[in-house]
Amino acid sequence: MKRKPKSSTHSTMYRDRKRKPLFQRLGYLLAMGISAKLLIDTNIQIFNPFLTIIGSGIGIGAVAMGRLVSLRNLVGLTAPVLGSLADRVGHKLVMRISLLATGMGMICAALSGNILFFALAMVLCGAGHAGYTPNLHAYLSTKLPYEKRARGLGIIEYSWALAGIVGLFVSGYLIETWSWKTPFFVIGTGLIAMSLVYSTFPSENQKALETRSHSPGKKKPYPRRITGFFNLGKYASSAWGCIAVSGFTMFAIMHLMIIHGG
Repeated sequence: MKRKPKSSTHSTMYRDRKRKPLFQRLGYLLAMGISAKLLIDTNIQIFNPFLTIIGSGIGIGAVAMGRLVSLRNLVGLTAPVLGSLADRVGHKLVMRISLLATGMGMICAALSGNILFFALAMVLCGAGHAGYTPNLHAYLSTKLPYEKRARGLGIIEYSWALAGIVGLFVSGYLIETWSWKTPFFVIGTGLIAMSLVYSTFPSENQKALETRSHSPGKKKPYPRRITGFFNLGKYASSAWGCIAVSGFTMFAIMHLMIIHGG
């Protein structure tokens, strides 16, 4: 029995996939997403096992160093604001700026000679992380097929595990061989380079961005804008439930990691 020949539509779709430029392929987007997020996550986790070493490097104790880490985490509360901005100007742009800010923050931290300058560097790192991770997930969600979306975002989160396995191992080696500043320079330089790499990502739907940026909701009174900002729509209760679970989980994880580092 002869096989039924493939339709011309199927053949055209196959040829389009074959001819798709590297920069537009999902494999490339996922690989670059993991690479940049590995650096971001190493930047977050490096303070857990090396808190006292970094603190002694800038001349402060573990308690003061822990407060600086808390300051960085506090800046993370800007994530919804940066996400709202990205919805209007584009996730790709906000991701690139966030990677650049975190990279500059890490380099400034290494160059800091006092606690005030180091605190400013931590603010930059916190803002960069808050602007990068949520927008990476949002951007990739628009590129991944619906039936593979959770799998793709799950693959991206390999970076968190790799940061603890590979990132901290390399950071410890660099600290032992040179100084506590070395991994800060390496991570910072890598993040700035990734900001340039992300310029190769496919652009977002310009028409959709223009529609959102000229939304009539901008003309509402400020109290209504604030309440509207926290209104997550029809399934808001489920969304807020997920946010609460994620928040408590991270709260527990960070305590365990810091205690383990101590």
